[in-house]
Amino acid sequence: MAKVALELPSPPKSKFTVLEGNGKVSLIDTNGHSQEQLPNVTYSVVHTTPGRVRFRLPRLRCDADYTKRLEVLLTADALVKNVRVKPAAMSVAVTYKSDKVSDAKMRSHLHDLIQAASPGFLTNSEKSGV
Repeated sequence: MAKVALELPSPPKSKFTVLEGNGKVSLIDTNGHSQEQLPNVTYSVVHTTPGRVRFRLPRLRCDADYTKRLEVLLTADALVKNVRVKPAAMSVAVTYKSDKVSDAKMRSHLHDLIQAASPGFLTNSEKSGV
């Protein structure tokens, strides 16, 4: 299996408020100025058991690039044991190391990866065109 190095954007250093609406996330700084808008990936948790979670992501059916980015991010994650993606069913099942992380923290981490696979989040190599 090939190793993949991804660099995700770090969180903002100043204080921001996150506002969600109309499928987009707006970051508002303490002065009330909008910093950027990123698309919010819609998903739902279909089923969970300790060490496994299954998501329904409608975007998988119509966005092959997003599906591939998500699969690469999930597969490269050290806490993830197995990933099963079924675009036709709009489903992603993730088995993870439940002895290393709590279920709640892992769901939060997976939420971040689901959002990070969106084109609004680019790696340094994608930004530079490498």
